[in-house]
Formats: sequence, C-alpha cells, structure tokens
Amino acid sequence: MNRQGRIYELENLLDDEELDPADELAAREQLHALASEDLDDEEQARRWMRVKRHAPGLFERLGAQRIIETVAAAAIRQQLGL
Repeated sequence: MNRQGRIYELENLLDDEELDPADELAAREQLHALASEDLDDEEQARRWMRVKRHAPGLFERLGAQRIIETVAAAAIRQQLGL
C-alpha cells in the first residue's frame, strides 16, 4: 500500500474517534497534507504533531500506530515518541 492509501486508512480510523468537530477538521486537514510525499521531514513532523494534538486517541490505537510508523520517517517517529 502506498502513502496515500495509509493516510486514507488513518482518516477512516479518525471516524471512530469522538472528537470535537473543529479538532476533527484540523486533524483531517493535516492528514490530507501528509498524503503528499513532497513535504520535508521538518514539515512532516510539524503536521504529525498537529494531528497528535487534535486527535491524541488516534496515536494510542494499535492499528493507527502501525500505519503512522510506516509513513513517518525515523526522525519524526522519535519526535512523536513512537
């Protein structure tokens, strides 16, 4: 599965989170941007941290963690504590 497919899976998992509508929208916007492979590591890290801030439960779900780990670069995983 490619990067966009993995991000799509995370968006589907986000549906199961009980988020405030504003937090859900913010997390989805960040995930949408993360589907692009053109972001440098620093920008990706910022966006992943925003997802984590708006949807912290997503990072606690085992299935989501595995997807995030496959998409995020090693340096970013370290910053996210994965």
